[in-house]
Amino acid sequence: MPSTNNFMEARLGSAALEACGACGLETGVVMLKKRGPINGPEYNGPSLLQNPEARCEFCQFVGMWMAQEKHDPTTGGKVGASKIVERLEDGSEKLVAFVPFTEKEERDNNLADGTKFQFQHGMVLRAEREGKGLKLVEIIKEGT
Repeated sequence: MPSTNNFMEARLGSAALEACGACGLETGVVMLKKRGPINGPEYNGPSLLQNPEARCEFCQFVGMWMAQEKHDPTTGGKVGASKIVERLEDGSEKLVAFVPFTEKEERDNNLADGTKFQFQHGMVLRAEREGKGLKLVEIIKEGT
């Protein structure tokens, strides 16, 4: 059977994961080819395809934050965001906060155990309750 690495030329029903059009992070959406030849070539290209119109949750937040803060990337630098989550008793995760930053800011930080890290766009950190506050305890997902 013929194959192609061009998603647009692939057969009906081909699938790939959608990537953010701004930063390239996975959006969690499965792109399913709804139009195309039934007997067309099998898709064997990248499993992650950038969609120019799609935005990941981090870029959506960054856009809102930039508008609220009237941030101009030409003078204030590029912006990214990490997020902090708390693991609930049922194993699910609850968003605690997004952490915006610019490329001009100091982004170095430490987990509660002293592990050094740098905030990166798309990074997910886990926090645990400590008294009335929270402490950062784990990097769940590295960013870019």
